[in-house]
Amino acid sequence: MSQRRVLVYTDTSTLSATFQIRIAALMQNAGIEVIHVDDLKSNQLSDVVRSEVDAVVIHRGMRKRCGIYEVLREAVRNFGKPLIYDVDDLLIHVPRTHPHYSVYQSRAMRALKTLVDADLVVASTPVLAGYLRHFHSHVLAIPNQLPEFLWRDTCRRSVPQRPSMPQDSVISLGYVGTATHLPDLESIQGALTTVLERFRGRARFVAVGMPLPRGLALHPAVAHVVPPRAVRKSYAAFTAYVARLSIDVGIAPLTDTPFNRCKSDIKFQEYAALGIPGVFSDLPPYRHAIVDRCSGYLAHDMRDWIEMLSRLIESSDIRHQVATASMANLRGRWESTEFADAWNRALDRAVELVQASTHQAKRDVVSAVVDDLFSYQNDLQRQLERTVGYRVTKTIRRMGRRAA
Repeated sequence: MSQRRVLVYTDTSTLSATFQIRIAALMQNAGIEVIHVDDLKSNQLSDVVRSEVDAVVIHRGMRKRCGIYEVLREAVRNFGKPLIYDVDDLLIHVPRTHPHYSVYQSRAMRALKTLVDADLVVASTPVLAGYLRHFHSHVLAIPNQLPEFLWRDTCRRSVPQRPSMPQDSVISLGYVGTATHLPDLESIQGALTTVLERFRGRARFVAVGMPLPRGLALHPAVAHVVPPRAVRKSYAAFTAYVARLSIDVGIAPLTDTPFNRCKSDIKFQEYAALGIPGVFSDLPPYRHAIVDRCSGYLAHDMRDWIEMLSRLIESSDIRHQVATASMANLRGRWESTEFADAWNRALDRAVELVQASTHQAKRDVVSAVVDDLFSYQNDLQRQLERTVGYRVTKTIRRMGRRAA
């Protein structure tokens, strides 16, 4: 069987974490060659779809008002190739508390349009797949897996050794994330403050890559680290950067929302690769991945967060045991062949669906409805932009006349 090739279109950079984890790593494991839309000229797309690839994969969604998506959608339908939507977040239902709510809100209809256009949907977790099945009949789950080719050397250097730290050593609690997790950090700032006061002079907290809530920002034992731009833009650079951080205990809080319940356990995997024991919110992303009090700690409420962080601060032996167990968990995933061929199975299923006329008919009916909604949203947005632009221009002219 010749090597399969897919054409991938995404609203993210090819260097981003989500692309490296969902596309580069998983498809490399499956022996699938990836061609990225951005590497081609727009007039080449139809020919490439017709003769050079087995499927088109839309990763996360389409860019704002980008005609390339429409070219791809027409090409797959004309040439009988599968259109697959791969997504790792619940982009059609983002909570209002999310720091980027306004951005995601504007993308929600584009995500829904891509979802209903697709022959097959691939989700990063079973919970996300279950949610998306309300909107699409054919959804598969292919779990996120930390790319071994990016983390292998870091993991080797991070093999936990039984520590012999002085009793007066300062233990660093750390949270590595992005600004999108600010509400999650805010949800446990009371517990963090309590722990830092209890272990005054013996514990500190560092937030890496995210802003601090006001209550924590003013605390003397709290630090804020902003990674360089190159690190924020490249997941490969990120892996090398975080490997140099001195974090003894990692945290990964999540507020309980449908959006967060659909997330994956990738933060647990990253901490495991770094040899860092962690405390995680007791929600589906971590509940099904961690053996509580063995490969990590699951915190249900503020009392749990305080108790579990205190226990890890107090005992170097417990930190060592948890780090060792979590790293064993990660290595077991890398050695497992359970999902090694998942993307090839997904391609097989997508081809079957394209060949089923009843599937095509149902998809076209729903797609037509969403197309109308999408066009209506775009018309409203353009009208709003014209109205705002007109008012701004008029105000500037009025101010100019007054100044004269």
